[in-house]
Amino acid sequence: MLYYDLGNIIHLCNLSDVKIILLNYPSENQNSIRKQIADKYKVRFIDIGFRFSKLLSNEYQYRDLFSGDASHPNAKGYRVIAETVFEALQNEIGVLR
Repeated sequence: MLYYDLGNIIHLCNLSDVKIILLNYPSENQNSIRKQIADKYKVRFIDIGFRFSKLLSNEYQYRDLFSGDASHPNAKGYRVIAETVFEALQNEIGVLR
């Protein structure tokens, strides 16, 4: 369903010349369905999951970045997401320079 829905959204955005960037979830790896969709439709992909896995293996524990339910980011986790997207916009896409 996600594959179909995102494919339709991307198609509609392309018709209107709207640029798309797909992200995966912090708990997903680069082989997520969103990465597969990004590859298929040739849209940009920002790998949030890689950034989280790198931080978790080096300097943070799971509870440092995720809320009490262990599946949603906490404030620090959302900051990591925002910084990752911002860096990608600066470095990969060339905006905000």
